[in-house]
Amino acid sequence: MPLEQETRLFDEQREHLVATYFGKFLVIKGDQVLGSYDSAQAAYEAGLKACGTDQFLVKQALPKDPTEHQPAVWLGTLSASV
Repeated sequence: MPLEQETRLFDEQREHLVATYFGKFLVIKGDQVLGSYDSAQAAYEAGLKACGTDQFLVKQALPKDPTEHQPAVWLGTLSASV
């Protein structure tokens, strides 16, 4: 699975990472946090600079992952006639 090591690191150290970097966007490569940033864009750009074309993870340090709500009608998977 892509980014398995990075995801495992975040999951295993989530409590510590949230306490240290709450709300920041982290760049994770392998088993290292390369940096923390105020925006996802800044983290992504830093990750590109540090890792080039290698894979890296950008993850926000929050106690729970944010949930996205996209109703089925918006996605076109459900239609309704009036």
